[in-house]
Amino acid sequence: MAGLLTLGSVHIGNISDISFRTIRSIIDHDVIAVESLEKFNKLLLDLEIETNAHIIEIPSCEEINAINNIVQILLNDKNVLILSDQGNAGFHDPGSGYVNVALMHNIKVTAIPGPNSVITALTVSGMAHGVFIYGCYPKDSDENKEFLKKFIDTDYPIVFLCVPSIIGQVLNDTLEVFGESKHCIYAQDLTMPTETIFRCTVKEMLTKYYNNELNRESVIIIGRPT
Repeated sequence: MAGLLTLGSVHIGNISDISFRTIRSIIDHDVIAVESLEKFNKLLLDLEIETNAHIIEIPSCEEINAINNIVQILLNDKNVLILSDQGNAGFHDPGSGYVNVALMHNIKVTAIPGPNSVITALTVSGMAHGVFIYGCYPKDSDENKEFLKKFIDTDYPIVFLCVPSIIGQVLNDTLEVFGESKHCIYAQDLTMPTETIFRCTVKEMLTKYYNNELNRESVIIIGRPT
């Protein structure tokens, strides 16, 4: 009999947002697979809890050897909890590859809901009217533009989770494809006292980028023309 694979959810900034169920799962699980051992140990200290679980650090690129190792543990009737550094495991962070292989072996998969920076940013955007487009931004600039061109006629908000190194590329490609009148929202440090949200056109947002005002992991939302 196989164990249960659980995709956990931790806070995206404010530790008060972490759920009791997540804390209970950290304490009770047989095995916990984490994106960063250093950050997980800090999480334990911040929460003032301990766990007897076997801790495994997994690569963010979801290498097949790491996936197979976790699946083998599950097949040996151990329950495994996967945690990313922030937010939901399996959503933009390590997890989806583990789910796919686990399901191939008829292993049950569940998830613990919790904070998510994309949904939090959409909530305060004024654009969350039902449908939105979410994408992991391609690294190649030509791919970026081809991706954006697919939505050139849509009014649905387009959402990107960005590391600092791609913010300029996202904004420049958006300006080239959509023009300068598209509305843009930039959100960083969500749920924290330093939470910052800018609302302006894409062209105005680029000016903020060149003034070094946009320099953190962030959510960028491209919306209707102003």
